[in-house]
Parts: sequence; C-alpha cells; structure tokens
Amino acid sequence: MTDLEAELEEALKELEDLEGMDGWEGLGTGAPLNVGDCWGRATTVDHDPRSCDEPHVFEVVGVHEGFEAPEGEGLAGMQAEQEARDAICEGLFAEYFGVSYNDQPTPMILVTPEPVEMGSDRIVCSAYTTRSEEHTAPFSIG
Repeated sequence: MTDLEAELEEALKELEDLEGMDGWEGLGTGAPLNVGDCWGRATTVDHDPRSCDEPHVFEVVGVHEGFEAPEGEGLAGMQAEQEARDAICEGLFAEYFGVSYNDQPTPMILVTPEPVEMGSDRIVCSAYTTRSEEHTAPFSIG
C-alpha cells in the first residue's frame, strides 16, 4: 500500500466515524433540486435552485432515488461507489439531452453526481461546462 493509499484509508475511517453523528440536517441544499433546475455560481457555494435565465454553473439533468452503494470497503469501495454514481448520471444525461454522454459533439457538457445530499439515497446529476463558467440559458446540445 502506498503512502497516499494509507492516508486515504485513514481519512475514510475518520469520515465513517462521523456517520452516526446528529446535526448534519440543513447542511445540504436549501430547497430540493429537481430536473431542469439550475444552480451554483462560479465564485460562491450556492445550491439553491434558480431559473436557468439567471447566472448559473450547473443544470440538473436527472434525479435518481433509492441509490444503493455497491459492496466494498476503503478506497476500492469509494471508487466503486463513484463509478456507480457516474454511470447513473451518464444515463440520465442521455435521457435529458437525447444523446449519449460519450457521443455528444464538442464542446462537451460534463455531468457530475452533485450536489451530494448528506445521508441521502438520492443522486442529483448536474451538467456543466467548467466550474467557473456561468451561463444565462439552459444547456443545449447540437
């Protein structure tokens, strides 16, 4: 095991110790984000839904309820969970835009399973171009 892997394993153990703690409510998004909502600004942390006509970085392309993380522990488990979340978001991206995530023309629109709702089995999948580029219209492909 490399030093980096050992550090990641230790950090994961510390995070697992936080799972049973109370007081995380209210630290996620304000109002729930839904398909078609836009959110986020380039210079501040803002998870509140907004009109896509207002400046935003992200657009919600899908919401998946009932996510169950694949079995696994440590770094391998974290990687498997991230890959499963990414696959769900790529599928929802294709439904939303009508084109496969990997078959879209350039410039590409990226997709990410965020914002993460702590302690939730709900995955919010958001499209973006860069994390510092704001838009004032919904995303379109083509």
